[in-house]
Amino acid sequence: MPEKYETLKFLAVQLKNGSDIHSLKGIKMLFEGVENLFLELNTVHEKHSSVQEAHNIVHDLFYRLNLKGFPYLKHLWIVNNSTIQSLIHPKDRQHPEKAFPKLESLCLYNLKMNELCSCKLSEPSFGKLKVIKINLCGELKNVFSISVVRLLKVLETIKVSECNSLKEIIDVGPQSNPEKTELLTLPELRYLKLQSLSEFIGFDAIPPIEGEERKLFNEKVGVSKLERLELSSIMIDVIWSVDHSSKRLSFESLTRLDVNRCWKLKYLVSSTMAKSLVNLQSLYISECDKMRSIFLPEQDTEKDIMVRRLV
Repeated sequence: MPEKYETLKFLAVQLKNGSDIHSLKGIKMLFEGVENLFLELNTVHEKHSSVQEAHNIVHDLFYRLNLKGFPYLKHLWIVNNSTIQSLIHPKDRQHPEKAFPKLESLCLYNLKMNELCSCKLSEPSFGKLKVIKINLCGELKNVFSISVVRLLKVLETIKVSECNSLKEIIDVGPQSNPEKTELLTLPELRYLKLQSLSEFIGFDAIPPIEGEERKLFNEKVGVSKLERLELSSIMIDVIWSVDHSSKRLSFESLTRLDVNRCWKLKYLVSSTMAKSLVNLQSLYISECDKMRSIFLPEQDTEKDIMVRRLV
């Protein structure tokens, strides 16, 4: 067994129903120094045969598996579990937590997690996270809280698919005066892929007013370096607002836009938005049944602004 502070390159833990990870003290000691961690904590039935069995369940990684916040962990995979509710479940603590300071990639598959983290975190938590991939997490309502966004200074890739309860990527919270709200940014985000999200209302959405269009981008979080945007089977009405303001939000770095099976989209961009897509090189659209025009009707006199770049 490694010494207490020796790093372990890779650790894979696969537990079947009824197994108690808390009894495996040697394994839990390894969590502190591990760099690559694969966890498959197979589904435990909702009705537990004993109080002890219920106690053995892992509801969150931070408080149940490693209170030091996985200080060396760089890559984390969690798959096939119905009991993990959060990476860091909120507790009654006076000070912000420090967790996952070196984490570069996070992959979540087939979980019933309802949140990633809702407690207060301090730097350098998630400060090196570059890639997050989420698939088949049916209870998840959003990916990041607004407080976590402030820590994501190098995040480059977000891929989310088949999460049937997901409403937004970023929970911006209540907006008392949206016009005066500080624009937060994901300064290094290059690739955003959203697929099969039946309840989705927006990337940085606020609760929509009845009858109001669902916009993908609501100008609450800036993604000025976004290069690749892929949308498939999401129920948004528009990608950008008609009166999109480049002063508030820029998409000048976008080079590739793929839109597939977005059945509520009636058009792709307004002429105002077309002017700002100065680096767009690839455009792919398929099975958008309500779409009658690439450009917003009555504004397509300037459509050549964007078309001439698609060579």
